[in-house]
Amino acid sequence: MENLVSAGSNANTLLLVDDDVVLCDVLSQALERRGFIVSVAHSAEEALPMAGLAPPRYAVLDLKMNGSSGLMLVDALHRANPEARIVVLTGYASAETAAEVIRLGAAQCLFKSASTDAILSALRHRPGSQVIN
Repeated sequence: MENLVSAGSNANTLLLVDDDVVLCDVLSQALERRGFIVSVAHSAEEALPMAGLAPPRYAVLDLKMNGSSGLMLVDALHRANPEARIVVLTGYASAETAAEVIRLGAAQCLFKSASTDAILSALRHRPGSQVIN
């Protein structure tokens, strides 16, 4: 199984974007314990300048947030770093939304209740390899 955290300048950088502050705190701590350098934003508008300065290797995004949608952020992150592995979390999944998320460059779309291990597994997949767990 592929090791997600390896040597390199941005090899283990992860951008976590969700308007749920508690979820961000818990998930960022879990990801940091697994060796990621986590940056947290609570909106797409807050995340865009962060990603512009240092495009992350990985991203975990909420689909529905206050302000701009996570869909817009998937597209922007994929354009900034086509090799980025992006996982979108949602509580409102539909086949159409999941297909759009994958089309824009995300590796997977998972329900928000996904475990940290499920999120890490999703980050291993190449874009378009699988939709919703």
